[in-house]
Amino acid sequence: MAKKRGAKKGGNKAKKAQIRRIKAVVRSGLDNLGQAYANLLLDPCGAPLAYPVWGSQEGSLLVKAESIITVANDAANLNGVFAWSPGTLTTANYASMIEAKTLNTNTVFTSNVATGTGYTVTDQKVNFPGFTFLTNQVSVYRPIAACVEVMYNGTEASRSGSIGGGVVAGGTWYAANMTVDQIAALVPHGERTPVNKTEFLWYPSGADDLFTDPSESIASQQVDRRNSIVINWANLAATTGLRLKLTAIYEYKPKVATGIAMPVPEAGSRNNMREILTYALETASSNPWVRSAAANAGAQFVRAVQYHMHQRPRYRVRDREDLR
Repeated sequence: MAKKRGAKKGGNKAKKAQIRRIKAVVRSGLDNLGQAYANLLLDPCGAPLAYPVWGSQEGSLLVKAESIITVANDAANLNGVFAWSPGTLTTANYASMIEAKTLNTNTVFTSNVATGTGYTVTDQKVNFPGFTFLTNQVSVYRPIAACVEVMYNGTEASRSGSIGGGVVAGGTWYAANMTVDQIAALVPHGERTPVNKTEFLWYPSGADDLFTDPSESIASQQVDRRNSIVINWANLAATTGLRLKLTAIYEYKPKVATGIAMPVPEAGSRNNMREILTYALETASSNPWVRSAAANAGAQFVRAVQYHMHQRPRYRVRDREDLR
């Protein structure tokens, strides 16, 4: 029986044609400006300053500010909450940054009331990163990136208790009644008091696009709509406390008498939608907004599952070295 070489050869061509029609998966959906801002969101402490890819860019300036504060160093109230809204520095008390210390994790406290049964609340806005600069030299500002690094102050032998934290809307804590347990259930991350440090990264909401005058009061609705970093702790060793390093990058416009000139506005990024950037970040990692040994272990497990299920992220965030 004669072999049908032509038919076999043609069949191979058809198979090869089908293979060629399969397109490569796009590995990155971010241009260089979008990538630079993504790097800043993921590393406010070390990344080069970059403008946000959405909202107005009317010739503003950028500045980086840091502050360090010790919380939870009480002898009796070994539970508590720290809340920081980077976009609402204001003359109003308890609207920008608070520390609440409670006797028990189920003690009910009111976040804008100084004292009550079994708790104290402290207005910590003087520890707002860049407080003096913002209140004296700035007409309006908005945060574009921020983070809080949590470090345990005590010895390894005395390390006890747990911490948690993450980004939530300001309305969940501002002028509200709550307990430490309720906050722990609300925030996306919890772990034992860390050996080294845990870092909580902030990201802006739509309301954080708005500029704020730090020398004026602010309506409670403005705090409610903006994103905050909230941290909780429970059953820490007495008088040891947690050391918090706060970092923020602000876009601002100077006061008229400072003598600072405004830059010429530059062309923005084509990734000018919040969804594009956050999709790229959140598909590159299961939770990019928390960095700790516990969170990294969970992220590695998720990535391993994605790999074996062939569900690799469509977009990836490149390292800064890729842009050089």
